Amino acid sequence: MANLYVRSTDGNNSDNGTTWALAKATVAGVAAIDAAGDTIYLSQDHNETTASSVSVALAGTLASPTRIICGNDAAEPPTTTAATAQIATTGASSITLTGTSFYVYGVKFVCGSSTSSATLNLCNTFAH
Repeated sequence: MANLYVRSTDGNNSDNGTTWALAKATVAGVAAIDAAGDTIYLSQDHNETTASSVSVALAGTLASPTRIICGNDAAEPPTTTAATAQIATTGASSITLTGTSFYVYGVKFVCGSSTSSATLNLCNTFAH
């Protein structure tokens, strides 16, 4: 169970996400390396916008959910939470989060634009 970091202002998906200095740039970038029980911290300044659909597969399980938490990037891990991170798409592009179990705090999801509708999909991938 690791702490991983995402910051759109200076993150890079080529980095390993283990500190704010080595933060990933996108939630999809960090989801590619998360493991069950990890906590993913999004910077209070995180603002991720794309013109295409976003699909994020999280590794959390019922026993060890993945947590995505918006927090102040002045400390590792953050000592205060925030509710200012944003993940957005434009046009008719949807956002999909999948995984058996995950928790999200302080993140605003914006799908589509004023002239094109899109969907936010929260999908359980639990196999019966």
